[in-house]
Amino acid sequence: RRAAKAETKRRARDLKHRRPPKTGATAKHADASNTLWIGDLPLPWTRMGGKYKRLNALLFAHNPRGVPQPWVKTVVRKAYRRRSTAEREGGEYLGYAIVVYRDEDEAVAVKKALNGEEVSAETVYRPGQRTGGGKKKGDISDLLDEPPFLLKVRRAENSDTSSARLPAEWKREGEEKGNGCGMANVAPGMDPPLAEQLRPLSKEELLRRADDLRPEDAPREEETADGGKPGSFVEQHTKALEWAVASYEAIGTRREVNTEGRSIPPEILSKLESILESLRWPAQNQRQGLSAERYLVLQTNDKNDRYYADLRGACAELMEFTDQDYYYSGVAVTKNFVASPHIDDRDNSYQYALSLGGFAQGGELCVEGGANGDVVNVVNTHGRIAKVDGRHPHWVRTFCGGDRYSLIFYDTSDRFSTPVIESGVGAH
Repeated sequence: RRAAKAETKRRARDLKHRRPPKTGATAKHADASNTLWIGDLPLPWTRMGGKYKRLNALLFAHNPRGVPQPWVKTVVRKAYRRRSTAEREGGEYLGYAIVVYRDEDEAVAVKKALNGEEVSAETVYRPGQRTGGGKKKGDISDLLDEPPFLLKVRRAENSDTSSARLPAEWKREGEEKGNGCGMANVAPGMDPPLAEQLRPLSKEELLRRADDLRPEDAPREEETADGGKPGSFVEQHTKALEWAVASYEAIGTRREVNTEGRSIPPEILSKLESILESLRWPAQNQRQGLSAERYLVLQTNDKNDRYYADLRGACAELMEFTDQDYYYSGVAVTKNFVASPHIDDRDNSYQYALSLGGFAQGGELCVEGGANGDVVNVVNTHGRIAKVDGRHPHWVRTFCGGDRYSLIFYDTSDRFSTPVIESGVGAH
């Protein structure tokens, strides 16, 4: 059994490393004003199992009502020793956690509620959860033997914030132009470099396209016996990407097809904009490998969401207008998403996409189409909802004039799987 588990882990690790590199990174919002230091944590409460499952259970039980689960950013287990007291001798190690909340008001409320709060297994777990004996996953018998302790909470001393990561070419151009337009200080309506557009494709697809597009008299690159290229997967993917880019550049710019989504009724649009402009975004963006200021995922099957009910209701109203028969397993909600070519390879159907907000120029959604991605659909989704297929590479052009919000309705379930739309876009 141990060998089988080790093999399963090895395969999962190998699969992870064989995925194409990410094309962006979301912003980080761990400002000192909304971040807390929570200390005096005994070692059993700081175990990492299940992404600090015990610490998260503690916070779930003791956070004030109306406060969602925060982002446990950092945990230091053996940070300092307890001073000997009449109640506890031995000076055992204690830990602390750096925990991020949605905003300053929330952090202030939590600090007031948790500082000096007595914690024990009895205050965190319901009677039915307090199982003991054995070493099975989820066992908390060691916590039952731990005496109660008092939390110590204070404001974090340092911030850890960063902007969304953007293509280096944009940054250099922005520094030269300095026109103050768009997230990267560059002109609106710009695409990421061709290499970034193609990067989400697998090594095999890149090689196939390079071979299909190359001139007949061009030499073909030699492959190893197993069909791969020498070196690591990253090196193989990088080389395949270089060949594909060279093949596209040899035949010229890809053909663009301009289209636009279906216009949204003003009352639905106005309601959505009002909700998004005042939204309390989660402390940690919920999809890390894409360039966005904010990223929230609303899972359709979450029936107990007390925090985004208004947004869920407005999304349901929008989809009732758009396509009553379309099932969406989730909605990706973003603020200032830009560039980030990617493929939503977990999708089992097409998507519906809408952008809204005060941005004035640019911000079009671009979706590849055609057998070799020889077409780029440039889709205007500003105040309009468009049917697109996220199983093709797609990205967002630069924009300026204000914030750009977007709603992407998608389906990763197997309820109503549909074939990939070869053109990349469907009838709106």
